[in-house]
Order: sequence, then structure tokens, then C-alpha cells
Amino acid sequence: FHASGTFQVKLQNAAGLDSLVQLELMVNPPIQVIENIGLCAGDFYEGISFTQDTTFSSVFSALDGCDSTHPVNIIVSPAPDPQINGPASLCAGNAAMLVTSGSFVQYEWATGEASPSLRIDAPGVYGLTVTDDWGCVGEDQWEVIETRIKVGYEITPPSCATANDGILRMDQVAGGSGPYEIRLDGKD
Repeated sequence: FHASGTFQVKLQNAAGLDSLVQLELMVNPPIQVIENIGLCAGDFYEGISFTQDTTFSSVFSALDGCDSTHPVNIIVSPAPDPQINGPASLCAGNAAMLVTSGSFVQYEWATGEASPSLRIDAPGVYGLTVTDDWGCVGEDQWEVIETRIKVGYEITPPSCATANDGILRMDQVAGGSGPYEIRLDGKD
């Protein structure tokens, strides 16, 4: 029977005697609960790692032959992808800012700072971990190298120890970014 109604059923035993049975049947609609599971890319559900949205149904069999299904929608959120922007190099004693693009719920720099930007004053590798509103985690890092300025020079010694005719000629300044300021003994 697949529908509600009044049914008459003729039953017969092994001796051939029969009976007429009237059946009032009420068929309840199936209860189907669709489960939506939110995961971060690469997370596990029932031992399986998911990287994209997936729908499947689990079938549960009963002893009386009645089966039920349990549909499950796996909704995968991609990992956040923070992008750090800042200088590639830094001169000793100077400061700069590293800034991340995107909006996240939580920021954690490897230095312990918990903001979207980080003030730096030394070269190094700066790591950032972010968390989005789904609880998914993403990472990025930015390397800042020390700017080294190289100067080529040529020396012409003085003609004698008491003479002021010696020459120091500087040329071929490389590294950093100009314009350059050259000082000898703190003087221009």
C-alpha cells in the first residue's frame, strides 16, 4: 500500500479457508531532513576530506524492509587568501608598514600583533595568519631584505704626510634608491 484509504483484503489460510479483512490505512508522508554542513576547504566530514561543494545521501535500511534516506549538502568555503603588501627592502634604522588586503575576522602576525597592518623596522620574514567569518584559516608571508648600498671609490694619497692634496673619488653607487647623500666625517 502506498496511499491512505480503506482497503479490503482477502486472506486465505493453508486449508483454503478465507477471511475478508477491512483495513483503514493512514500513510504518513516521509520525514526527510536535509542536513547542510559547512566546512573549510580540506576539512573532514565522516573521515572524508572535501575541497568542493558535494551532495550525497545516506540510506538507512530497517529490518522490516523500509528504507530511509538522509540527504547531506556539504558546503565548502575556500580558504582565505590574504595578500601582504609592503616594501621588498628596508634600510637599517628606517621603518615601514606591511598591510594585508581583504577583510577578515582575526589577524595574527608571527610577531603577535593582531591587526591588518604591521609596522616593521628590521629586515626579516613576516608571517600572517587570518581567520574568516566561517572560521577558515589562511596564511601568507612577506620577506623584507636589508638594503645594502655599495660605493665604488678611488683613492689618490696626498703627496706628503702634511699635504692636503689627497683625493677620495666616489663613483658607482649601487643599491637602495636615489637620490643619495654622501658625507665624510659627518660633513657633506
